[in-house]
Order: sequence, then structure tokens, then C-alpha cells
Amino acid sequence: MVERISYQDKEVDSLVRKVAGLNLDTSYYLLVLAGKNRSAKKQIVDKFKKESVEFHSVDLREIISTIEEDTYRHIDELFKNLPESPRHLYLEHADVLSGEYTGFTYSSVRYATPQEKYLLQKIKGSERIVILEMVDKANITKALERTAQTAIECDLPSGFFSKLKQLKVHGHTFENKRPADVR
Repeated sequence: MVERISYQDKEVDSLVRKVAGLNLDTSYYLLVLAGKNRSAKKQIVDKFKKESVEFHSVDLREIISTIEEDTYRHIDELFKNLPESPRHLYLEHADVLSGEYTGFTYSSVRYATPQEKYLLQKIKGSERIVILEMVDKANITKALERTAQTAIECDLPSGFFSKLKQLKVHGHTFENKRPADVR
């Protein structure tokens, strides 16, 4: 099960140092940054930079498609064409991996899409540090929890006005829905 910590926890610094020093031959390290606090995510990436860990940044909205075969081809091309420097991978907008609820009623579980499963398989064989950045913590599927070593929750500071902005009427919807495929 993935270890979940807050970006405010003191152990984030030691985690970054530990991950930066890993020997990833025949392995990988998957870190999920989940939440709406962009500045917290930037601070964590900056901590990696201080440890001489640079990331190749990729927007998953350009890779993931509703057409599975297109997504598989894009993911294959991504991993085939990764540069040697920077060695590690920062995947932005990972919320696009998540499908909608399954079934006729609201479910409390969101299942991994075939596209997400394929990407996770590629990450497992990558021998890289990979950061998946997402906005909605609900998009952390069970498959992602089994694959990732750590999830850092980057929540907005709590206060009256931030809670007021989170109120929803007529039930729950996820932050990001899979985009319609445009050709």
C-alpha cells in the first residue's frame, strides 16, 4: 500500500534525500503528488533539484487518449524517446488517466483504466524516478496505490474561504474528466 504523507510533514525532506540516492537498476520509484496546491508541488520538485535530480516534464493530456491503441502507441513513443538527461520523469495532469465511475450508481471506488494500467507497467520497467502530478486525490486508484511507493498530498491551506470554495451542490463530481478525443 502506498505511504501517504502531507507536503507539510518534516519527513518530506528525508524522503527526497532517500529517493535521490536510490540505485534504480532494474527498479523504479513512483511518487504521486496529489492535490490543488501547485506551490507545494513546485517546492517538492525544487527539493529534488537541490539533490541534483532533474526531471523531463511531459503533459499527459498530449499522451492519453480515449482510444486505447493511440494511447499505447504514445506511451511507447514516450518511453522509447526519453532523453538520458534529465533522466527522471515528471508526468503532469495525470488526472486524465482516470475514467468515470462504473455502473449505474455512484461507487466509492474508481478503477484503473486500461491506459493507466499500461502506463504503470511502463513505469515499473523504467529504472527512473517518476512523479505523477494530479489535482484530484480521488483519482489515486487501487492500481496506482499498489504501484507507487509514496503519495504526497498537496492540499490547500485550510481556512474558512477555502472550505467555502469546496462546497458542492447536488452530489460529487471528480475534478477532471477524460477529455473528448479530438482528431
